[in-house]
Amino acid sequence: MVLASSVATAVAIWALASPFSELYYGTTRYAWLLRLTALDLVANAYYNYVYYVALQASTRFGRWGLTQVVWAFVRYGVGLALLFAGFGPAGLIAGWIAGDAASAALGTYWSLDFVVGSRSKAPLIPALSIAAPIAIGYFMTTLFQNIDKLFVLKYIGLAEMGSYTIIMLGSVIPQNIVYNSLSGAIYPFFVKFEEGGSLSGETVAAAIRYVTVLTVPPFFLVVALGRPLIQLLLGPAFVHDWEAFAVLTAGYAAMNYDLPITQALQARKATKTLGIQAIVSAAVIVALSPPLIARWLATGAAVAYVLARLMGFLGVAAPKARSLGLLKIDLREYAKTVSAAIITFAVTLVAEVVTGFGLALLPLYIALGGIAMAASLRVLRVLRADDYIALMEATPASLRGLVARAWSLLGLPMPDPQRAR
Repeated sequence: MVLASSVATAVAIWALASPFSELYYGTTRYAWLLRLTALDLVANAYYNYVYYVALQASTRFGRWGLTQVVWAFVRYGVGLALLFAGFGPAGLIAGWIAGDAASAALGTYWSLDFVVGSRSKAPLIPALSIAAPIAIGYFMTTLFQNIDKLFVLKYIGLAEMGSYTIIMLGSVIPQNIVYNSLSGAIYPFFVKFEEGGSLSGETVAAAIRYVTVLTVPPFFLVVALGRPLIQLLLGPAFVHDWEAFAVLTAGYAAMNYDLPITQALQARKATKTLGIQAIVSAAVIVALSPPLIARWLATGAAVAYVLARLMGFLGVAAPKARSLGLLKIDLREYAKTVSAAIITFAVTLVAEVVTGFGLALLPLYIALGGIAMAASLRVLRVLRADDYIALMEATPASLRGLVARAWSLLGLPMPDPQRAR
């Protein structure tokens, strides 16, 4: 159903690409970009079905994670290679198509028994009630989340759209890798807890704490290092958009508390809520992108993305999680984690401002930021003695001595020796 609607929409966009381009941009020369986007719409809709429905239903979580790695590597690798080869925006969109198609093919192969089905027929309506909201939600997200790029193109031109797209890739790729890795680690346990009837708000709260500690301070350090990092990796032509990079990276990192809640809702089979959340977030992007881009250019587009994620979560996912007893955030612990992240960001940024954001001083900035992060985590007592026990249980035996020495060197709380054994 969703794939059929995607094909129908893509055919309409393909057929009307020239009139759409003429109506919106005053010229037909962008029609080919719209046609490429139409192709990706079909590939992405099918990829989302395979990845978020069939492959997850098969509970082959290792291959599920590997499919996402292949998607990111092909999508962004091919896109960036074609962009730097001189193909411009068409190269980026071709990368999107390649990534979606490659991952969809791999996911189909690994979940073929779920895609094709077996001789014993399961009831269709219950299956659709779970799968369709996810598929529809991601279809709507795919359809609407590219509109901000159209507004960037309209208000500030093709060159700025290319810069903005690259900055988005630089911010989104590492966060997607971390986000999907953590999702792949959390979701199987939540499914196990749900099947055993033990998935609770306390379980979600513990996961939120670990996710935020692992992601928020390090990504705030990356935010502070944004300007010299962009100059080093992309060149001075992209430095002017480092504020957009900072907004995207900081905003998404600070909101990573929604990851365990989303995984808990999915384990509880509240997929209708997740589909509605995706649609609401996409609609917010559509509504906020034009005025914010007109006012703050690429930074405005970044603000629209962050606000869309926040409003989708607060307006849809959070109330549903609360009604199911799955919404529990230790605000005191979260505040300590964010405070440590802000201290890390402030110390690093002050050093950069004082020294003029010197590219040659990037190692010094990284060292100062790392020291500030370690010191703030220690002073604010973000890490506890029981974290040491959990870390040692998760660490391979050959590395436990090194981890123990590093923990002791940082002066972090140690557990009672009897408990640590």
